[in-house]
Amino acid sequence: MGLLLAIAGVFAVLLALGALVDRRARREGRRVGIGAGFPSAIRENRRDIRAWERGTHGNTGEDISWMASRHPGR
Repeated sequence: MGLLLAIAGVFAVLLALGALVDRRARREGRRVGIGAGFPSAIRENRRDIRAWERGTHGNTGEDISWMASRHPGR
């Protein structure tokens, strides 16, 4: 029972700290969290990493998107 209360206490402390950080951020006019542009930023970052791994550094204009295999010769 004591272990369960300790885990619940740690969880409560983490939630309280998160609420304080969010409240402070909202007061300063910014939001904490994932915005609408986050998924597209992840995709662009993945493309850049793949280009870097291939040694192109993104400068050749090669289509390295996941749809490239569906449109060969483009």
